[in-house]
Amino acid sequence: MHQLPRFLRLQGWAASLILLCCARTPAEAPPFDGHRAHADVVTQVNFGPRIPGTEGHRRCADWLAAELNKHTSTVRRQTFYHVNTSAGTPDTLHLFNLIASFQPDNPRRIAICAHWDTRPWADEEPDSSKRTQPVPGANDGASGVAVCLELARLLGAAPPPFGVDLILFDAEDQGPRGRTDEYLIGSRWFASQARSYRPVALFLLDMVGDARLNISIEAYSDSLAPGLVDLVWGAADSLGLSGFVDTVGHHVIDDHLPFLLNGIPAIDLIDFDYPEWHTVSDTPDKVSAESLNQVGRLMRHLIYHTPLEVIDRAARTIRR
Repeated sequence: MHQLPRFLRLQGWAASLILLCCARTPAEAPPFDGHRAHADVVTQVNFGPRIPGTEGHRRCADWLAAELNKHTSTVRRQTFYHVNTSAGTPDTLHLFNLIASFQPDNPRRIAICAHWDTRPWADEEPDSSKRTQPVPGANDGASGVAVCLELARLLGAAPPPFGVDLILFDAEDQGPRGRTDEYLIGSRWFASQARSYRPVALFLLDMVGDARLNISIEAYSDSLAPGLVDLVWGAADSLGLSGFVDTVGHHVIDDHLPFLLNGIPAIDLIDFDYPEWHTVSDTPDKVSAESLNQVGRLMRHLIYHTPLEVIDRAARTIRR
């Protein structure tokens, strides 16, 4: 079968969205507040490194749970353990995934996810004397979480038309270079324990706050969930979100992969061209409220202005 060029496919999704959105009246939700999301980035960084086993990690987990509990009574803290052997001496990590559910009894749902831990070593730091220092994790960690927290406020104020789970994964970034088995620990554990969990689609937010926002299409997402990619980038185009770029970029090992391997349509929204990645310079001044606002507006649009039937159809679309 002939494949339409991407820009024509995006136009098709945009037209479907316009027709279907005109046919329904979504719940009126407050606007997404990028400045409040940025304040949440600062709060997370102020806890210090969110490395498993540290005081900052424990305090941040408590704060995240308390913030989510303000907006839904259905917040779960998944506690689990992982034996980390990458440092040579086995180290048992005490880890927490956090799940906030809205419309928890609705079997038709989507998931929006981020990781909340931070990297123990700044191994991409240009100054070699600083490579053993921890990464502050303003963009790589706190930005996606901040978008989820602001979405929780919206979802608490205006019930969504279908079920929504906000999932914050622990221990995404604990593996040293070359040890991919020590990455994605929280999402792998979640996927292995919840094989009956079948959201219509899963959207991962990672490094979405760069002031020079440039979210290209993550290559695994494009190959394995192309309909969701077309839906999301079509929506971004219709909203005039300049931070979303319609080109295929890197293959990224990230928290969407365990779900794709379980047959759940999932895509990764990530700006991987971030010079401060895995350095000590990943600080809140590199994160923009406007960038967070663009990603938050897009997620708000998907929740309140996109019928689940459209998301479902996109999730089932494959390339021939």
